[in-house]
Amino acid sequence: MNDLWKERVRQYRESGISAARWCREQGVSVSALRYYLYKQKSKAASKFIELKPERSGLQLHCKNIAFELAPDFDEVTLTRFLAVLVKSC
Repeated sequence: MNDLWKERVRQYRESGISAARWCREQGVSVSALRYYLYKQKSKAASKFIELKPERSGLQLHCKNIAFELAPDFDEVTLTRFLAVLVKSC
């Protein structure tokens, strides 16, 4: 989209008036405005957003008790965790 239409679309959006009225006042066709609105929307929708998965640890639920270990837990922690789990459930 060229700079002229980027500015026109911005002005239209900020005007708060109907597309027909804005176009009439600006001397442009409604179809041209709609085309550039669509083009801007399509461009915005095509941007990628990087999603990084969260590291998760170990989670167990038993009765009304929730157990959770961090992703970097060690063997000793796991052994203690399992001992508590056996006693609790």
